[in-house]
Amino acid sequence: MTSPSIVVRPGQLESAVRRSPAGAVLHLSAGEHRLSRPLKIDKPLSFIGEGIDNTRIVGDGEPNVVSFEDGPLGDGPFVIRNLSFVHEGSLRANVVEADRVEIDIHRCRFNGGPDGNAVGLGLGDTTRGLVANCESVQNALGFGISGQAQLTLEYNYCKENGAAGIAYSGSAAGIARRNTCSGNESGIMLYEQAQPTLEANYCKENRSFGIMVAGQAQPTLEANHCKENKDGIGVAQQAQPTLEHNTCERNQRIGIFYLDSAAGIARHNACNSNRDGIFVGEHAGPKLESNACQGNTENDIYYASRTNRSAPQRPWGSGGPVARVP
Repeated sequence: MTSPSIVVRPGQLESAVRRSPAGAVLHLSAGEHRLSRPLKIDKPLSFIGEGIDNTRIVGDGEPNVVSFEDGPLGDGPFVIRNLSFVHEGSLRANVVEADRVEIDIHRCRFNGGPDGNAVGLGLGDTTRGLVANCESVQNALGFGISGQAQLTLEYNYCKENGAAGIAYSGSAAGIARRNTCSGNESGIMLYEQAQPTLEANYCKENRSFGIMVAGQAQPTLEANHCKENKDGIGVAQQAQPTLEHNTCERNQRIGIFYLDSAAGIARHNACNSNRDGIFVGEHAGPKLESNACQGNTENDIYYASRTNRSAPQRPWGSGGPVARVP
């Protein structure tokens, strides 16, 4: 059975959502689709725009512009293409939220405005699915993945977000690959018990960290590139990530650091042209294997204590010092 196809012009979106049967495809015409109140969508629908610069859904209320939720007619999939979602005004509101649903989002933009104070795209509870080739700009968090959500995020662009481009919390998992996070406070943050895989993401020119792992998070970071941030990859509190084949270069301070009682393993990473290549705090206990550190201005590997290393090694390919505090 063919799904109904409905053309939606500016001013018709709210009524179209109410009247459309589950499974309908709503084609949103170019223009500004301004909402009178936050729009709750609790039946499987598809929303197709005419491009992120041409079709905009705009709201100024709280707690969000649009929310996708499970309902009596199912939990998705919700298919969203070629749209911009924008929150205007001073009220604190996430732009788009999705809880306990299946999503399939491509080529969309999420914008909280120059004073963005919440989340561009919030994916919580048991939400699952794919977000690809999207932009999240001028929010507190570009993408916020929480609860037990398991998403694939790929080829997205996060910039000018006040806290982080991408943030994982709760026990969120899934994979984030080939995303670009630039000009945020931090590129990617992981905390609580988050355990996603981060693969081949590019974090550049963020004001604090390229990637920060804290809480009790146990993610896998592989082949990420952290360049020209304040610090490349930070590991703190009780976090125990696996870091493999990452490149941290030309960061203002440290390529990779471990603080508090952080542990885990770092192997075959390259930390070049930072102030310090790898820093291991007094109580931290990571296992370091075959990391290449070159051209760092002060230390290639710096241990703050003699007691926090079981088998210190000189990084292969390094011509710089391995510093140890007596």
